Amino acid sequence: ASQTRRLRRIKPCGAYINDQCVSTKEDIPGQLRATHLKCPDDYFQCNNLRCVPFYVRCNRRDDCNDGSDEEMCVYRQCQNTTEIQCENGQCIHQSTRCDEYKDCLDGSDESKCGFYPSISKCTYTIATEHLTVVVIAFGIVRLAGCDSHTTHLRVINSMGNPELDFCGYKIIHPLILHDTTTIEFSTENSIASTGFRATYTLIRYPVRHCPTGQFLCSSGVCIPATARCDGVLDCPDWSDEAACDRSCLQVLTSLSGVITTPNYPLPYPINTICNYTIAVDNARYQTTLNFTDYDLREVDDKIQIYIAEEDGSYEYYYLNTTITSQSVQKIFHFPLLSRVRLIFRSDYLNSGRGFRLHYTTQVPCRKEYIGHGIITSPNYPANYPTSQFCIYSIKATSKTKYVTVNITSFRLESRSMVVGCGYDYLSIYDGGSIDPQRLIGSFCDVIPVPNIRSTQDQLTVVFRSDYSFVRPGFRMVINEHDQNPENCSSVVSTKTTTCLNGQAINISAVCDNFEDCDDRSDEQFCVYNEMKNIHIFQQDNGIVETSDINVPNSSWNYVIHVSPGKKILIQFDDYIPWRNLSHLTTFQFYDDIDNYNDSFTFATLRTPKPFLTRSNFLRIEFTSGPYAAYLKLKARFKAVDGSNKTTCNASQYQCHLSGSCIPQQALCDNSYDCDDWTDELYCPGNNCSKTFEATQGSIESPNYPSNYMNNVDCTYIIKVTPGYSVVARLEDLDLPQKVDYDCSKDYLTINKKKSSENLISLCGSLSDAQVTEAVLDYHIMVIHFSTDLLYTGRGFKLSFSQGTKQCNKNFTNPVGIVTSPAYPNSYPSRQDCTYGIYPNTGHFYLDFEFISVEPSSLCSYDKIQITSLRYNLTCCGNMTNIKLSIASSSALLDFHSDVYINYFGFLALYYPLTALPDCPTWNLASAGNLSSPNYPSSYQGIIYCERELYVMNDELLILDFNELKLGRYEYLPYGKYACNDGYLVISILSNPQELVKFCNRLPIPRIKIYGQSFKITFRSFNDTAPFQFRLNYTKIPEAAIIKFTSPSNSFLTPGFNSDLLTCGSIHYHIIISGYSKILLIFHYYNISTGNIIIKDGLEKTAKTLEILTKEGFNVTVASTGSSMVILYKFATFAKSPGFNASYNSVPVTTSCPKHAAYCKDSNCIDQFKVCDGKADCLDNSDEANCEITDMYRCNKYYVNSSQGIVQSFHYPNTYPNNVECFYSITVSPGSTITLQFTRFYIHKSAQCQTEYLVVRDGANRTSPIIIKLCGQKLPPLIRSKSNTLLLQFRSRNINRLGEKGGFSAFYVESNDYQPCSDHQYTCQDGSCIPMYQRCNGYPNCADDYDELLC
Repeated sequence: ASQTRRLRRIKPCGAYINDQCVSTKEDIPGQLRATHLKCPDDYFQCNNLRCVPFYVRCNRRDDCNDGSDEEMCVYRQCQNTTEIQCENGQCIHQSTRCDEYKDCLDGSDESKCGFYPSISKCTYTIATEHLTVVVIAFGIVRLAGCDSHTTHLRVINSMGNPELDFCGYKIIHPLILHDTTTIEFSTENSIASTGFRATYTLIRYPVRHCPTGQFLCSSGVCIPATARCDGVLDCPDWSDEAACDRSCLQVLTSLSGVITTPNYPLPYPINTICNYTIAVDNARYQTTLNFTDYDLREVDDKIQIYIAEEDGSYEYYYLNTTITSQSVQKIFHFPLLSRVRLIFRSDYLNSGRGFRLHYTTQVPCRKEYIGHGIITSPNYPANYPTSQFCIYSIKATSKTKYVTVNITSFRLESRSMVVGCGYDYLSIYDGGSIDPQRLIGSFCDVIPVPNIRSTQDQLTVVFRSDYSFVRPGFRMVINEHDQNPENCSSVVSTKTTTCLNGQAINISAVCDNFEDCDDRSDEQFCVYNEMKNIHIFQQDNGIVETSDINVPNSSWNYVIHVSPGKKILIQFDDYIPWRNLSHLTTFQFYDDIDNYNDSFTFATLRTPKPFLTRSNFLRIEFTSGPYAAYLKLKARFKAVDGSNKTTCNASQYQCHLSGSCIPQQALCDNSYDCDDWTDELYCPGNNCSKTFEATQGSIESPNYPSNYMNNVDCTYIIKVTPGYSVVARLEDLDLPQKVDYDCSKDYLTINKKKSSENLISLCGSLSDAQVTEAVLDYHIMVIHFSTDLLYTGRGFKLSFSQGTKQCNKNFTNPVGIVTSPAYPNSYPSRQDCTYGIYPNTGHFYLDFEFISVEPSSLCSYDKIQITSLRYNLTCCGNMTNIKLSIASSSALLDFHSDVYINYFGFLALYYPLTALPDCPTWNLASAGNLSSPNYPSSYQGIIYCERELYVMNDELLILDFNELKLGRYEYLPYGKYACNDGYLVISILSNPQELVKFCNRLPIPRIKIYGQSFKITFRSFNDTAPFQFRLNYTKIPEAAIIKFTSPSNSFLTPGFNSDLLTCGSIHYHIIISGYSKILLIFHYYNISTGNIIIKDGLEKTAKTLEILTKEGFNVTVASTGSSMVILYKFATFAKSPGFNASYNSVPVTTSCPKHAAYCKDSNCIDQFKVCDGKADCLDNSDEANCEITDMYRCNKYYVNSSQGIVQSFHYPNTYPNNVECFYSITVSPGSTITLQFTRFYIHKSAQCQTEYLVVRDGANRTSPIIIKLCGQKLPPLIRSKSNTLLLQFRSRNINRLGEKGGFSAFYVESNDYQPCSDHQYTCQDGSCIPMYQRCNGYPNCADDYDELLC
């Protein structure tokens, strides 16, 4: 019997109830649900029974693994001013972008974050007026290269003294300085980091006292007293949050409980210190901390765990461990008789959820075993209880002996991918105490535990279970043994395990990529420890066999390892893979122990030949298909010495792979005498092909009526007189098939010459054959008989005869197929055929799937002629889907071909006007299924059916195919890729040309039909091909009318940018409350057929506001009232994107709130959008009457001055936000103006849309624009054509990240002005000085401008 070891279970279970794996609530008997379905407090229970913390509900991530934690969620919109949106839709604060912490669950906030160059040197100067306070806030600084002292961040005050010289990773508190301040950053290190980001605040008039009700910041700024210690940094120097009493002190005396940070699960406060002491008054206990969640931020947020050992007073606590944002361990155990204290600290910046932990203090159960015995987990073999803590002491009867542990059964809770064996586990220590330094190992899951021995006379076993899932536990056998003096000196570690050959090695040497065992057993199967289900065979022969019952989408692994120096010979007793080989390979074979990615497989449904591995290792991976099916592998294996083959004598045959010898007379005797089957694989009698040129005869399989041989491949060709058909009649059939997988093992096929299309495929017994007679409309028939390597039967016997002439046929059945001679091959030359159609059903249809006849202008070469009471029609050329209604009870079809070019002919189906008896009569209920005739059996025959099905205007019908087998999907003879044997069509009654057509292409996308009646048509024109389908349907009332009542929303049409097949029409009703109107925006639409109609109200007679067709972007439509209807008509099954739209309610009012402007169309817009040159109101009223106003008292007029200086508001300091200033320059009539900029820095944006300076040639804002400017490049020299220039400057409410904004220019009344050369510096008054005099410490310009901002 094979020896196997089961390493991991098949798949994770939600829970084990009575030792049974259950994955959903429905798997549990009703009387047990109440006791087994409860999650701990503050936990959410998933549909699959899993427990997850409540804070992960609706976080846009599937934490349950079944999506139930994200059901019925309403996700909020991000705040535009303070938040950014992650790629998964989550909202986070904008300050957390690129902070090296993944605030977004998908990590998108840390993508595309740049590092500073490896060699950088930058100087930033903050130039201020005298007595100005400068507050610089760095926040988090991340610099690399500190060990080599090549990276520095320095802050230098106005006296030249350093205030900061830093390198590292730290939160730097704000610096308060005075007057001009310099920041220097330099690095010459190959290791880069994200660097720093600093904001600075200038306080020109700091105060020493604040009015009552206000708080004085250290930097001289007053803020409301209520902002003190509110958790928000209001002071630029953070002093409002300093020295705040946020300490939280708790002493916990209960045996168990829950500890959380303040505000949990909301973000914890900043600058907080919390102290939690667990002080249980118990003489013998052990404390365990289980962090069910912790989410810390930044470098200074941390949890420190201190312990105090029993010394009579527990006064001295020492640091045991520290938890930061980078920690992963979640479960902590502390020594007996120890008290635990947690101190939580947070810094001034970003806060996370904090932590939630469950602490327990337990008195362990203790048992002692001496010599021999059996130890089991509590309740074994039933599931052990939760919250168990047991200590087992194992001692030998003498100090001269050692003890061993052999675990015969082991099944604990699964291993965690994060903390390993952290839930339920078994720990084994070498010695009589729980000493971490003498831990041999901790074990969990179902991974086998190695045999363990002590170095002295004792072992200690500790078993723990947590508060959730339970399993059957463990059983171990303990024994004592005499010490072997020869081995005592070889023990160098207290942590040992035993190799397969009995050799003892250090437990840490297992799976360390070094071969410490002489037999390599410490490194053999390390790579497979994480596989879900493994059986390991360490033996030289045996049988690998899969279960007869498989779980869909599951996998198993079988590892075979034979003696060193040998190879493995595999021969198959059973081999049934998943039948769709292109979809999934069922069996993968790996024969390299060091490369588990390199594999081979057998791309066949037949039993493979035996094969020999390259080494003494083989792994077989068995993967079940996506659907329940019978899959099987049974294989024998044996070790073969490939380098030492036996020498056979002359009367013997040597087997090719195994090298064994058999008698020569055993060759080709239809019995496998070689264990590698090579004595039967290459026998000459296996090829039994033969040609019969006769008008009648019979054919039998080899050895009939005895069993045929394995590995046979025979081709029989029957030729009768050209122009006549061939008739074959099956008299006996016995081709055993264990599973009906399309006759994939042993089979018999009948087809035409030169055609790969099998007219008939046969296997099994004669009683299983649905067709026993085949009539081939061609004079050559090909019969192919093939067998695989296993299982034989009697075979077959059939007779054949010459049939009727191929042409001049009469058809009398109610439904039938008419084809050209030799179909599906090209028709022969010199054919004159007459087909009489007499269905005896009255009027009928003659429906041509295709016509492919040599074309000519008058059809004078090859042609088809249809004659009936009303028709006299001649056809040629290439056509498809020609349907004729024959208004009589008969018709003649004449076909003629000449001597030369031959095309593919025709295929036509005739059927009565009324439905055939076999056609189903479907009617739609609220839900159900639609299936083919005789379902679940296949329909065998020619049929044509159609059925109209009705859907109400407000209903949605959902169709899902779960079976579709209507023949082959391949090239038809005339070259079109289509369904070759039959098909099913779904079409819309209102638009019959829009349809979808299927034959044999699962999976098919879900089909949704909105408010449209439809028709299902199916046909089969091959009476030998099985025809079968089934689809489920569900009707959802009122789903085609979608109503929105919220003030704003965004929505997509069904199937938008997806593979859904949708059609029909949907009504969207938008109804908002109050005296408002609706502003609807189509961000994108693409309607291949149909249109979008927008109505101004719910009434049928409401005015049409817009009709959209084809494709477009950003179309805005406004209603006049509080309701709107969108009629989306898309009577097509094409995969069309549809549209993406959103709407907002707009109050109909005559006034707007503060800081907003009123449009005459009742909209309110930002007041700074008025007169910005862009129409923001729908009626353009924001750009009317745009005379120049001095809203900010920054307008200046320069009149009758021949020269002067123009500067931005507050220059040389940065201009304020949200200002619009006009500077008008007027000189003498008849003169012009030359404008030269000496400094220019305005925030840059695309096409200067955000902030800008516009220079106009004239006196008002409608004058021609000379240039529009932004950025930091000095503009060119500007000359006017008139005697007036108007400079229009606009700033916005944006964060300029420390940009030194503003501009300075001078003007002169002359066209003769020449600018300074490249080697000169332009003073503010326009004069020139040598460039080297710039910033030399002496004022050379008359206005001292050359020494400013140096």
